Amino acid sequence: MTQRVGHPSRRELLRAGALAGAAAVLGGCFRPSEARIGIAFGTQPLWRVVAARKAEIERVAGAALRFTAYPSETEARAAFQNGSLDILATQPSQLPHLRAAVGPVQLFLAIAWIAESLPIITAAGASITSVSELTGKRLAIPALDDPGVAYWRAFIYGVHRFRIEDRIELVTGLDNPGLAVLNGTVDAAIVNSGLWAAFKPTGRFAIVSDLSAEWARLAPGRPTPIFGGYLARRGWIETNRRLVDALAQATASAFDEYKRDPAAFAATAASYQDDAVAPRAPSEMTAIAGFLGMREATVDRLSVAESDVETYQQIWELMARASYLREAPADPRDLFLLGAGRTGG
Repeated sequence: MTQRVGHPSRRELLRAGALAGAAAVLGGCFRPSEARIGIAFGTQPLWRVVAARKAEIERVAGAALRFTAYPSETEARAAFQNGSLDILATQPSQLPHLRAAVGPVQLFLAIAWIAESLPIITAAGASITSVSELTGKRLAIPALDDPGVAYWRAFIYGVHRFRIEDRIELVTGLDNPGLAVLNGTVDAAIVNSGLWAAFKPTGRFAIVSDLSAEWARLAPGRPTPIFGGYLARRGWIETNRRLVDALAQATASAFDEYKRDPAAFAATAASYQDDAVAPRAPSEMTAIAGFLGMREATVDRLSVAESDVETYQQIWELMARASYLREAPADPRDLFLLGAGRTGG
């Protein structure tokens, strides 16, 4: 039987080029044996696309990649702290906590940015239209110490000059915050991107505010902050820098596909499944990518820059004033690896 062989597509050539670049980065005899990468929930589109194509990276890196989604942020952080994970995908709000728990850590790659992120929602037509109108109202949140709620604590303090727990009645432990909003159990709720992707198309909810709107009030004209990324122990990064750069280049290839062909990217993200990752429709992946800033971001924003350090110096200071952190890090630059995946490292 004769198999017809056609010319490679532009997408195939670009992916091959990215892998060839990673192979060059990985030149030499060093080969780590495994990289264990974890995240909470597994709805993050860039994470899913790279995880779906891990075999390609493994062929280049000569190392096994193990992607694991955990049911909660608490479990993902615990796995990183006890050594079950080498790389954790989480919010930069966690860097000071994790350094205190395990020693030097660094965020080396961004995979999300603040956009229509963690919106505060209410029922469509409700009278609450601004954060100031939440005073005395019942607000459902995941938890007061949640990594994402940390941003609301900081931004509300920075913009509105009060601590969220001082003026708003906070409600935790709700399995379905959307239903609680609709039936009046709470007046509003903070919801993550996975929930908002399901709730928004129904037309039954309205946004009171989101993190991007509050950041624009807090820091007009400043770049939007990184909202999620990969971090690891600094010693692990130093030992496995070639693998770190290969992961960065594979992520850049996936990001490039999103920009060139969003439908193909969404289909790949939706197709990824394992025992702990719930199936998602391509439309949900497209929505979540938008909520996490991928529409506005450019590929250069995957690598951490000096401006990101300056942004987090400001954010961590606000988190300390809002009582999320005991104190802001005195050396914020030590918590980031600048330029991972860029030519020349």
